[in-house]
Amino acid sequence: MRIVPWSEWLDDRNPYYDRDRHEKRFLDDPPRVVLVVDITDRQVRHKPGPVWDAWSDFNDRIQELEYNACPLFLERDTLQEYYWAFWDEREALLALMRLM
Repeated sequence: MRIVPWSEWLDDRNPYYDRDRHEKRFLDDPPRVVLVVDITDRQVRHKPGPVWDAWSDFNDRIQELEYNACPLFLERDTLQEYYWAFWDEREALLALMRLM
């Protein structure tokens, strides 16, 4: 798991066809950072099962924290990573620590 700045996520970790869609989606109030959960984090911290169950498990745990966060989805999942946008860097860091 890692936290990356919003602009870095848009520019470097996002396919070009998804970049514009996400940037326009949050044009009025862009998030500060993105929490990235990669496949190795999911293997260690989640029981075996369908990929959707793993995403749902992580999302439920983040939503229970009641932080201002929003899941992000790519048009094509080539990296097999999960993303959540956060508007407060401290909340993202606390969420990361609690998920570990």
